[in-house]
Amino acid sequence: MRSGRLLQYDAPRSVYASPSSSFVAGFVGSPPASILRLKVRNDGDSLSVVGQGIDLTVPDAFKGALRSREGGEVVVAIRPEGIEVAQTPGAGIQGTVELVEQLGANTIIDLRVGDSVLRSVAAGDFEAQPGARVWARIDLAQAGFFDPIRTAG
Repeated sequence: MRSGRLLQYDAPRSVYASPSSSFVAGFVGSPPASILRLKVRNDGDSLSVVGQGIDLTVPDAFKGALRSREGGEVVVAIRPEGIEVAQTPGAGIQGTVELVEQLGANTIIDLRVGDSVLRSVAAGDFEAQPGARVWARIDLAQAGFFDPIRTAG
């Protein structure tokens, strides 16, 4: 619900896997999805979403839906389990650790990439200090893409 309006009704797992809007994607789940407003760029044979220090190739499964948005914006919701953080240079896009929450079996990492803060879930033994340089591999196959005008719900 948002402002007294029901936005989506389904089984909890279905809402989590297929949110109807970026608001729902950011509301359902703990930690919440990272919500980014990015531009769709045509790279010839492929499409990318770019902006806020991020440049990612769109998976083939989403190309058809995003082709009509070329040059325009799209809201991308990335679940924390779709962001893999590594301390090995070159393994994805570079960022800086802002916050580490060690929760036993899992570690939540807030990672600054350009103007964006991404939230990732790693194994409980992942260790990094705020300010450390790390690399994030983002799996857009686990992301949701939403119209920026209708995204609020």
